[in-house]
Amino acid sequence: MSKIDDFIRMKTLPNICISRIDFVKDRKFDYLGNEKIRRNNHRLLRESIVFKLFYKVFVKNNFCQKKLVPITVILITINALLGVVPERYSFSFVLPVLAQADQDIFAAGLEKLKQGDYEKAIADFTEAIRLNPDNAEIYFNRAITYNTVGNPEKAIADLDRVILAHPDQANAYFNRGNSYGTLGNFPKALENYNQAIILDANNPLVYLNRGVIYWVLEDYQKAIADYDQAIVLDPRYALAYNNRGLIYQKLADFPQAIKNFNQAIRFNNNNSFFYINRGDTYTFLEDFQRAIIDYNQAIILDPKNVDAYTNRGGAYLQLGIFQKAVKDYTQAIVLEPKNALAYSNRGIAYRELGNFIMAIKDHNQGIYFDPNDDNFFLQRGITYKFLKNYSAAIKDYSQAIKLNPHNAEAYVNRGTLYQALNNRKKAIADLQRALDLYEKQEKLEEVQQIKKRFSILKHSQP
Repeated sequence: MSKIDDFIRMKTLPNICISRIDFVKDRKFDYLGNEKIRRNNHRLLRESIVFKLFYKVFVKNNFCQKKLVPITVILITINALLGVVPERYSFSFVLPVLAQADQDIFAAGLEKLKQGDYEKAIADFTEAIRLNPDNAEIYFNRAITYNTVGNPEKAIADLDRVILAHPDQANAYFNRGNSYGTLGNFPKALENYNQAIILDANNPLVYLNRGVIYWVLEDYQKAIADYDQAIVLDPRYALAYNNRGLIYQKLADFPQAIKNFNQAIRFNNNNSFFYINRGDTYTFLEDFQRAIIDYNQAIILDPKNVDAYTNRGGAYLQLGIFQKAVKDYTQAIVLEPKNALAYSNRGIAYRELGNFIMAIKDHNQGIYFDPNDDNFFLQRGITYKFLKNYSAAIKDYSQAIKLNPHNAEAYVNRGTLYQALNNRKKAIADLQRALDLYEKQEKLEEVQQIKKRFSILKHSQP
């Protein structure tokens, strides 16, 4: 047995290879495709545009240092469909009377918008505008359609014309706020939402979306206040409960987060993301069995939900049910062939099953699809360590540190290898850096482990 093997088996320091399991993909904005919107066109008025924003959150527990958690951010567009939208969400000003032929073109555009045929709807609205260049409602509906197809710049241009002609229309400001929010111009988004609230303080949708902007700006108390007000105006508003729950999740107030997700599910038990978000909260609490139950329900509601499979795989991985983890990550990869996280985490599962060849293949694929994730290099380095390819392991740990100088696990693992290879100077430097990081993160168990390593170094022969 080699000296390194002896060191790895030391009972006083059981966690030589410290790793973390990330949950969900790391990406900024992910728009749901038009196909899903078309499948739900009968609910278009209620749900409209939905996008997800992913953020990194640090929690003070020993489960993992960093997780990537999905936030379902709702930017709802009010579609002024004649005879369908509630009166207070429609235009209230007097519009020019359209000739019958012009009415037919406009009505055709509205029907195509309702059916999800957005390009043809835009064409009809554009023709109607050519015939009636001063009709604000046509511009408004074309703006809605532009927002729906992801063209916020053109939506803003149309809404500018609406607001110029009718500055008292709250929903024009609301939708322009949505457009600016989509573009990432958050000050302008807030400006428009504020004006919409001045003109109509009883619309819960505006508070919901302004809360999203405060959320992105990390002004969490203002975000909570807006979700509170949205719920006051609509006590059954599932989306407001969901988003408020995610703020509490971000703030590590997990009981409050679960309470809010429970309410969201109570008022809408058909939204898969509500179950995923509650499952993620149970994951933070290390209640993996309950997390799996929620991920199961999310998959029942949406069998193609990649995040549900990815996160359920993570829960199985934490429970040591590696075969099921492999199965879930494989399904996630089937649904999304470039899912770097699923490859990396499946590599972890294969490693735990002793299949190091498949583990390395998956780590390589994860790094190929996302070469900027420090944890992917950390995981491959751990696998190389098990293969006793120590130089490759150290190289991967070093790359992880280069990508993220705050990756304490990478310092621990590299320092451990240096210690086992009798490179005391480098071992001490890495372990000291890890100790500093863990102390800042208030990870007391890891701090004690590092101090034990220092004790061993102190009493070992130089």
